[in-house]
Amino acid sequence: MRESREVLRLAMVGGRMGAWGSDLRSHSVWWSVELEEIAGLPAGSFPGTRRATLRWVHPGDRRKLWDSVDRAIRSGEEFALEFRFHRAAGDTGWVHARGRPAMDAEGRPARLLGIAMDISERKHGEDVASHLEARFRTLADGIPQLAWMARPDGWIYWYNQRWHDYTG
Repeated sequence: MRESREVLRLAMVGGRMGAWGSDLRSHSVWWSVELEEIAGLPAGSFPGTRRATLRWVHPGDRRKLWDSVDRAIRSGEEFALEFRFHRAAGDTGWVHARGRPAMDAEGRPARLLGIAMDISERKHGEDVASHLEARFRTLADGIPQLAWMARPDGWIYWYNQRWHDYTG
């Protein structure tokens, strides 16, 4: 049992993941030490309330998170979504959260259990790639030549704006 816990802890830390749970009746919430670490909190310092959880979620994503959780509770099915969160240091990160309701003996949702994975690095990479693509398009569309890209089989999958202007 101890070895299994250590392997799970290593997987959680290595995958930048943390576990969480919520009692739907008492509204208490717990975060694993790995999740507290992702948020930049000292181990054991998370207050354990729904209100405290929502304070960590970026205001622009709170409704999206709440709607997903509510749908999962009503349907009994798993939810998954990405949202921004605040770190203790004051910066903003991204997590991919998955959760599922756990039912009581009568088949009613009693708890919500899940994981959250820190995807901040991936989101940063996507942002950089998007900016680079925009710069490339500006450059490619600004040259007077016709430009295109093709796969090895000859299928042309991209044309610059000059090509479209010339060919109509």
